[in-house]
Formats: sequence, C-alpha cells, structure tokens
Amino acid sequence: PCYPRELVARLRAVLRRVEEQPMVVESREVIHWGELTLNPATRISEWQKQPFDLTASEFNLLDLLLRSPDRVVSKDELSEKGLGRPREAYDRSVDVHISNIRQKLSALTCEAITIETVRSIGYRIR
Repeated sequence: PCYPRELVARLRAVLRRVEEQPMVVESREVIHWGELTLNPATRISEWQKQPFDLTASEFNLLDLLLRSPDRVVSKDELSEKGLGRPREAYDRSVDVHISNIRQKLSALTCEAITIETVRSIGYRIR
C-alpha cells in the first residue's frame, strides 16, 4: 500500500537533498595566492608546496574567497555555495569556519593573508 501524501513527502525530501549539494565546483583551476595554493580538482591545500589540512567546508569557503579577491562575499553566498545550505537566523557556522581558517593560516605564515570581516555583510580576502 502506498499513501499519496507519504510519496509526495519522500519525493520532496529526495529533491531537497539533490538541490542542497554545495555549488563550489564551478571551476577546477588551481588557485595561487602568494605561497598559498588550492587545487579544487584534488582538494589539496598547500603552503610553500607543503600540504596542510582544511576541512571540506573550510576548503570550500577559502576557495570562494580566493576566487573573489577584494570583493565582499556575503555570508548568505558563503553559506549557500560553500556549505551547501541556506543561512538560518542566528546561524554562526560561516563565522566559525572563517575563524578556523584564520587560525590555520596564521599558524602557517607571518605574511599578510587577511580575511577581513565586513560587519553584518560578509568577508573579503586581501
């Protein structure tokens, strides 16, 4: 027996999961920012040709910021494209991931790779 309401609910759930996939796969080009290298095809991040660890979410967010230098990337865009989900009210996940990226980058270098906060809007890399 199949209930139409349940069938519709299950189909909507499947469609929602398919549509919520992260959209960062726009370009497979290797990104260089000074001594920092991100390779989206292999998901490898390197500093001075030495690999360092980033989580998948951190990699996606840093990839988005590096593809938009000197442009403010909104928290909504970072959440949708980098984390694969819309930002909720009081959602601090983008802020926490950016903080983790900053800590990892500062542990690697003294150079000026700065991720600036644009209050209530988003972030930009310089």
